[in-house]
Order: sequence, then C-alpha cells, then structure tokens
Amino acid sequence: MDEIIDNNTPLRKTEIVIADIKALVNSKGFIYAFCMILFEDFHVFVEELHELNYQERLSVKEASLLLGFLIQKELDFSIPDTPQDLIKLKQKTYKLMQELHDSFMIPFFEKLKTEIQKEHKKEALRYDQKEFFGKGGLLTEPIFYSGTGVYDFQYLEFLEKKYKYDKEWLLEKREFDFAEIIKISLNIKNILHKNSKDKILMRTGKKKVKTFYRYWNYINMWNCFLIIQKTMII
Repeated sequence: MDEIIDNNTPLRKTEIVIADIKALVNSKGFIYAFCMILFEDFHVFVEELHELNYQERLSVKEASLLLGFLIQKELDFSIPDTPQDLIKLKQKTYKLMQELHDSFMIPFFEKLKTEIQKEHKKEALRYDQKEFFGKGGLLTEPIFYSGTGVYDFQYLEFLEKKYKYDKEWLLEKREFDFAEIIKISLNIKNILHKNSKDKILMRTGKKKVKTFYRYWNYINMWNCFLIIQKTMII
C-alpha cells in the first residue's frame, strides 16, 4: 500500500518499525482486525477490478509478513473492548506497513547522497551503475514489493522444500503439519471454485443477484477463517 509521504516526518529505521509491528500483532483483538484486512483487501469481484486502487491495499507479501509475526506467539482471540478499538488496530496496521515500505528507501537515499558528492568518470559509469543498483540494501524494496511470480499451486508444491529446515520445529512448536495444511488448503480452494462456478451459472446481472453473491462470498470467507482457527493449534 502507498500513501503520500510527509517530507517533514523523518523516516524511521526498518528495525524500529518492525518492532512496532510485532507489538501491534500481539495486541488484544488484532486477529480480528487482521481478518477484516484480509477480507477487504483480497476479496474482490472481477467486474470491479478496473476500479481497484491496489496502493490502498496490503500486498500478499505484506499480509504474509503480518501472519508470520502473528503465529510466533500464542494467538490471542480476546475481543477488542470497543468497535472503535478494532478500527484503530486496522488503521494502525496500514500506517505501520506504509512506514515499513518507506523505511526500505533509506539505503537508497543515503547511497544517492553519497553518489552525488562523488566525482564520476565517464569510463567507470557502467561500473558505478552496477555498484549503485546492485547492492543488497537497495534490492530489498523492489524484491519485497514486486509480484510473486508463481502460481498458487506452487506454494503448496514447494512448501516442504522451502521450509525443510523448519519442519520439525513447526510440527513440535506449532503442530503445523505440511501434509495436513496442503489438504486443508486444497479443500478450501475446491469449495470456493465450486461455489464460484455455481454463481456464474446463476448470474443475471441484476442488483439483487449481485447482493446474493456478496452474501455467499462472505459466508465462504468466514468459513475459511473458522477452519483455520480450528485447525491451527498455535
């Protein structure tokens, strides 16, 4: 997600922002704010794609980062004290994730300032370009905020290979079984595919029918959260 950066506000370092994000995800009621974000940012209608502003939504990688921090400790299903508290958690999530994005630009600005002050020779231009854009600190932002470049089924196919060194820890500490997770994910995907086909066959373009789709899509998403809550013993 992106917002207009206030030039009068100094950028905070990535480590500080991440510490605040971890504190946020462990706060009372955050799981419900996170579910709201997932539903609103990743639940879209094909006919409305041209109206979406993706800069106002979290990316898949940003949501995955939040989920990764969330499961590091025991999930707190305590309900927020007031609806206003829930909304504040949601707003703070967007604010901190924007700050995180901005913080990744610090190495670029620092490097740019240094390069401007340096004297560059024409024959070394190509080398200087590689040095400037090829350093790890400058690659973090474009890598993290770029597209995934994979199909959805590849996440499941490469799950065990990617996390083979964490397999025992995940099973022992989080009861996260690869085979069971793959099975659950495929079952959810099959249910959503079946329901989406049924809705396409029923489509008439009338407003009442569209409302019907929205209602049942909400029920499907809610069922997904219930399944995750019951099966992920953190």
